[in-house]
Amino acid sequence: MKKIKIILTIFGIGLIFTLCKQEPQIQKEPEVKIIAKVQFLKGDAYIKRDNVEKPVQINDLLQMKDILITKENTTLDIVLKNKGIIRIAENTQIELQTLSEENIEIHQNSGTVITHLKKLKENENYRISTPTAVAAVRGTSFITKVDEEKNSNFALIHGKIEVKNQKGSSIVIDQPGELTVKKEMDLMKQKIRPLSKESLQLLKELAAQDTGNVQEFVSFVQELKNSSAYKEIELEANYEEKVENVVSNQNKKSIPKTQSAEETVIKRNIKKDPLKIPPSRDFTKE
Repeated sequence: MKKIKIILTIFGIGLIFTLCKQEPQIQKEPEVKIIAKVQFLKGDAYIKRDNVEKPVQINDLLQMKDILITKENTTLDIVLKNKGIIRIAENTQIELQTLSEENIEIHQNSGTVITHLKKLKENENYRISTPTAVAAVRGTSFITKVDEEKNSNFALIHGKIEVKNQKGSSIVIDQPGELTVKKEMDLMKQKIRPLSKESLQLLKELAAQDTGNVQEFVSFVQELKNSSAYKEIELEANYEEKVENVVSNQNKKSIPKTQSAEETVIKRNIKKDPLKIPPSRDFTKE
């Protein structure tokens, strides 16, 4: 009996020693896939998540259902992993409705958003909706703007986009140009117009910005500079520069002539000595 007790005691001690030696298992947190990240911020912007609003900071990781709000004089750039980059201008509000490796859906309630996407895979989709329309793309560069009356303006820079209105009808824009979609408006090719000066100015500012060696942004700027829309900007800039040079040269030629004429008048007046005016009254004799 004593032997059995000794054996059980030894076995118990061994079991306790074995259990103590085992390292406690730490439950690993699920890996968070980075789909969207804040790359650049100038000004004031906020993230609204779970009804809590907090300031945006560079390198913030964004989640599905996040609402992004930019204030006046603010620029916010978001990198979409392996897909492209979007720039959110001032006084803009968007919601990241769907955010995954295959699908990205953004709702733009107000303001201006510039989107640049590389060519997506067959199983990938990108859509941006506004109060009056939805734009679906496979890989392109374009600008969306929602005004105070909730009208939506789509400006294509490069590639093509399919715009669908609230009635369900759609139209494809495959050349640089703009289309404004109002509530209950029919979509027609005739309503597509050339890029506005405002859109061209946005492109000019983007092309001049430091890319910061961000692959998506470097690709965007390079493609932008090769686009026909940017070439139009360069032509317009060259034309304006030539006009300024002509006006400046004309002004330089006209200035000496005016000065010469004034000098001649002064010489004539000096010869006539108009300053020697005889007094009308002699006070010395009084």
